[in-house]
Amino acid sequence: MFAVWVAIFVGLVVLNIAICLSVVAKPEDAASVIAERKNPLTLALYYSVLSMSRMDPQSDLAPSTPFPALVRNCRRRAVRRLQLFFGGAVVLALFIVTGHTPVWWSR
Repeated sequence: MFAVWVAIFVGLVVLNIAICLSVVAKPEDAASVIAERKNPLTLALYYSVLSMSRMDPQSDLAPSTPFPALVRNCRRRAVRRLQLFFGGAVVLALFIVTGHTPVWWSR
């Protein structure tokens, strides 16, 4: 059962990283979805990927924001999110390499 939860978690992280990479590559696509608000599922996906915390008001991603600024904000948020992911991966790798793994991993 633990392997299933780990697989689900890893799958969500990989999906999140893939979407962040696509936003970095083409921020105009994400900005157009946010500005037009026609597809609510895609809009929710971009908002969830580009949010930085649960309490993030995302005022810089408002549909009333001028389009060039919205493109910059989407790219900036995606780059920050990727930096957080890769920084966390480095810290986790350092913990594993040095033997400081959590107790529930050593079973």
